[in-house]
Amino acid sequence: MLPDNENKKVFTNTKKSHQLRQFVWALQVIVTVEILIVGIAIYMMMTKNWLFYLVLALMLALYLYVSNLNRLMLGSAHVLTPDELIICLGPRFKCRLPLSLVMEARAVSLASAPQGDLLNVSVYREGERLYCLSRNSDVIQLNLSEPIMVKAPSSGPDKSRRGFVREILINADEPERFLETITKIVRPEKELDQIKSRQDTLKSVQDKTRQIIFLITPNLK
Repeated sequence: MLPDNENKKVFTNTKKSHQLRQFVWALQVIVTVEILIVGIAIYMMMTKNWLFYLVLALMLALYLYVSNLNRLMLGSAHVLTPDELIICLGPRFKCRLPLSLVMEARAVSLASAPQGDLLNVSVYREGERLYCLSRNSDVIQLNLSEPIMVKAPSSGPDKSRRGFVREILINADEPERFLETITKIVRPEKELDQIKSRQDTLKSVQDKTRQIIFLITPNLK
């Protein structure tokens, strides 16, 4: 996991996901034991030729691959920068969300828990909502000003792999810190947009008023 710095804040999202962590650690232990047993058996039974070293190399590659996937899941974290939120759930999901699209971020309680897999992970679309969860607690909902395309399967009959969403549900191990940090970035931008909108409206009214005065003045003369 990357440390925080001035321009990048890291928010882990699986440290409190007990079912996920238990499964991942159990898988790591099983894979390690199996690789050792098979490796010893191959060392005792096979002739030490090129095929022997090839098999060992493949086994090592498999072990490193599984270990890396487990590491990514256990250390999964969202990354917040001044311009975007990088939403990440281990190797299962990743997308870059421009903060300019975030209208609201708030903590929510799920009325009905989404169905997760063996790790209790839920990554799918339901209508215009994206579930990107590793548990049903510490859930944060991001409401967007316009839909974005994400790569996640649909829960509907079409089973499409990509689609547009306007709501995103994620976990954060420190939800209060996450909400405080993202609100400090998003709210000033929205307030500036509102001020600019009011200024544009006022300018438009002033321009129309000048036009009306310009048209009325010759008639008065």
